[in-house]
Amino acid sequence: MNVRPQEAREATYIVTHKRPNNQVTLRSVPDATLVVQLDQYSSYRQAWPDQPILTLPEHVTTMGETRQHMAKVVSPQHDGKIILLDDDLSFYHRKDPNHYKLTNAEDTDVADMLNAVWSALDTYAHASVSAREGQNNVSPEDSKPVGCCRYMRLVAYNTFLWPSHIKCDRVNGMSDFDTNLQLLRSGLPSIVFTRWAQSHPATQSEGGISEQRTLEKHAKEVDFMVEAHAPFVTGVDKNDKGPFGKRREVRVQWKKAYDDAISGLF
Repeated sequence: MNVRPQEAREATYIVTHKRPNNQVTLRSVPDATLVVQLDQYSSYRQAWPDQPILTLPEHVTTMGETRQHMAKVVSPQHDGKIILLDDDLSFYHRKDPNHYKLTNAEDTDVADMLNAVWSALDTYAHASVSAREGQNNVSPEDSKPVGCCRYMRLVAYNTFLWPSHIKCDRVNGMSDFDTNLQLLRSGLPSIVFTRWAQSHPATQSEGGISEQRTLEKHAKEVDFMVEAHAPFVTGVDKNDKGPFGKRREVRVQWKKAYDDAISGLF
């Protein structure tokens, strides 16, 4: 299953910002298309002369706006299916599905992972791969996918399965969480694969969304999430080892949001 379908390769995108010479994800997914802001195109083209590059419209400058553009404008070009990757990801997998231990993923493992995500979009409106952090909480029995839970950094959508009211640009840094919850609350379950995992460097590493993420903006997004998704989201104070230190964060009842939506449908 190592060969990726052409349509899947063409619908796989790495969203990147001010990191033309530091493309970690691209090492593992060399057939992906880079997504860059208009004023950064020349620096990326110089660094990657042969790489497919998608330039965003001039008015698209934030992560939330980028997610909205990719979901609403670009995904229809791929029959609604699209895979979006952060630009700083490392990948892992379980050689033995009955064991907790993760090992570095080879190119064939990454291809299998992306193929599984792509195939899932035939049925699911949103899909992902588990974060490495927290993998020790996943049952090693057979590494079954889980659903209706938190996901981030690697997200896949089939927007042809979405209701029309879904919007990805209501917030910026938490646009993935907000989109996830909107879909769950519309009765659309997610699938998250646990046979593989992905991780990234610490929050606020140079480039990426770090320059748009301040403590004040983050706190306002937490407040928005609490208000927009009550009672499934609550705000908590968290002591973080990163540059933010103590900050406001969200606690989300993902499964309850989906279960509540389903119960209202019958």
